[in-house]
Amino acid sequence: MSKRKLILSVLINGVLLSSLYVAGAVDVAPGSGNGVAIGTGSSAPKAENVAIGKGAGISYSNGASTATGDVAIGNGAGINNYASQGGSIAIGKNAKVENMAGGGEASFALGQTTYSGGLLSPARIPADPTKVVGSVAIGDNTFARTGSTMIGSHNYKGDLGDTTVDSASTRKDALNVYATTIGANSFSNGAFTTSTGVYNIISSDYNGGRFANYTKNFGATINGTLNSIESKTGSYYSGVANSIVGTANRTFNSNGSLVFGAGNEITNSVTSISAPSSGGNSAKELSEKLRSAVKNSNGGGSTMAFGSGNKADYTLRSALMGVNNTLTGSQGKESTNTMLTGFHNTADKVSNTTVIGSENTVTNSKNSLVMGDNREVKDANHAVLIGSTDSKTTTSVNNAVAVGHNTNVTVEGGVALGSESKSTVAAGSVGYDPSTKAQSTNTDSTWKATKSAVSVGDVNNNITRQITSLRVRLHP
Repeated sequence: MSKRKLILSVLINGVLLSSLYVAGAVDVAPGSGNGVAIGTGSSAPKAENVAIGKGAGISYSNGASTATGDVAIGNGAGINNYASQGGSIAIGKNAKVENMAGGGEASFALGQTTYSGGLLSPARIPADPTKVVGSVAIGDNTFARTGSTMIGSHNYKGDLGDTTVDSASTRKDALNVYATTIGANSFSNGAFTTSTGVYNIISSDYNGGRFANYTKNFGATINGTLNSIESKTGSYYSGVANSIVGTANRTFNSNGSLVFGAGNEITNSVTSISAPSSGGNSAKELSEKLRSAVKNSNGGGSTMAFGSGNKADYTLRSALMGVNNTLTGSQGKESTNTMLTGFHNTADKVSNTTVIGSENTVTNSKNSLVMGDNREVKDANHAVLIGSTDSKTTTSVNNAVAVGHNTNVTVEGGVALGSESKSTVAAGSVGYDPSTKAQSTNTDSTWKATKSAVSVGDVNNNITRQITSLRVRLHP
């Protein structure tokens, strides 16, 4: 044993013996290998390795490693380098690292080294293993694949998001490359995902197979607690570029979603976003590829929920801001390009529609604007409704314009201006001719209206107004 190794062993043994007071003897049995190996069955093959704990070990599936510096500490902690990688850390009971030699590693080498073989090769071996990024797993039952970091205790067994997890097999829910998961009992299965907080899940059916779909959840991000990005049963591009900040938020079968707040849900808001199939020659190039993919797909599902209790289902390129707003569509008839802002607004099967206020409802409508409270637009398009009503007021005609408190339009193309005004006179009405003291018999557009009337009151309820400051017409 070298002098350096002897001194290091003495120091480590001293720390262990001074800090562990148990009824039985501390397991300081020497392990195997040229590194520091302490504990029954421990293994540190290279001089630069450290393996401490019963069954702790470091292995190299591709033979002797040219990369070094792996550290495994804890009962059953282990690092397996499929292709002679190095520099990884596994600390904690059953903490595991697997630096694999698969398509994920080869596709996202980012110009650091080349890989052997191709898609059908049984393994992709790096030309220079020292250029392959290692992994970090800290905490009991943690797992990290190439480039990944998982920190936090994992001892939960039960339902989480759209799946059931078992921390005895954390690997199956954290199997993709370059995933960062920080927090107790949180899981991330997606390339370049990030999760910070406890009991979060980014789920996928990715199992590491050669033809498995690695695209799901690419770049997904969670920051908070009890959030889920659910893609286990979602479509091919589910989860790509989703971001959640807050508590108890959920996305399912959605991509390009942005969620900020608590208790929000976005489901079935998804289109094709072609996540990069390779990283190119640098991290910068990968970033540029992902930006282009998102832009070229118009952001994917691209639905945003900001606030609390908002819910979107079958939506595209839409936003919900406030509390308890609901936007829905159906498969093949998604609600698109719509914004709901305020409290308890509801819209179904709409497009290019804006709602600002509270307790408004819009159904089967396009190109409508509602600003106020208690408005309902039903089976009507191109409505402009500005102002609140004291009780639910329904507008079900096209091209209605109502401005003011308690205004309404019941004829297509009608205009109601001023509080309490009602537009009820349809196109085709003939004007009164003072010279004959009767309705005109002239049918040109001077005497017979081609559009519905503009109302400034409600004659049925004795609401009338004078119109002042009118200018004479400019042309005959």
